Amino acid sequence: MQETGLFRFLVKETNDAKDNKCDSTWNYCPVGSHSLRSFQSFKSFAEKELPMTEGFIPPHGGYYKLLSYQKAEVVYDATVYFCDRFIERRSRTHDQMVQAARSGKQNIIEGSMASGTSKEMEIKLTNVARASLEELLADYRDFLRTRGLTEWTKDRPYAQRLRELNRMESILSRLPIDKKVLT
Repeated sequence: MQETGLFRFLVKETNDAKDNKCDSTWNYCPVGSHSLRSFQSFKSFAEKELPMTEGFIPPHGGYYKLLSYQKAEVVYDATVYFCDRFIERRSRTHDQMVQAARSGKQNIIEGSMASGTSKEMEIKLTNVARASLEELLADYRDFLRTRGLTEWTKDRPYAQRLRELNRMESILSRLPIDKKVLT
């Protein structure tokens, strides 16, 4: 009998349908007396021409629009500036902090790109980004602690100003961006 497109790698119809036996060539073994009928019904459903919509693979990418990406990019840029200014370039701490900031940003990008095919991978990469940024926060706190400095409280004027800036619409979201370059 003729192989069908969708099932050509999984199932090959048996020559004798009434026997309802396994076809060892394709490793398909019907179970129960109604299996062949059910399979034929499913096969006819699967062979129907369904329209391919744009939503076949969900939209993905567009990471530059994500607030998390925009903030991670600011964190990366600020970390590079901070490390260049306050930590010796040849120091392992310098490299670790810059790499943690970069990893946070890059994993958001990779997660966004993977979202079209695997939500599980998107979640894993987002968690890696979060862990990288937590590691960076710990490095900043270590920097303060080892130098006898204290972390700003929420009511400190500088902290309030940073929180205010953080709530503002991102500059990136207001810029005309060529999507072809970024995706």
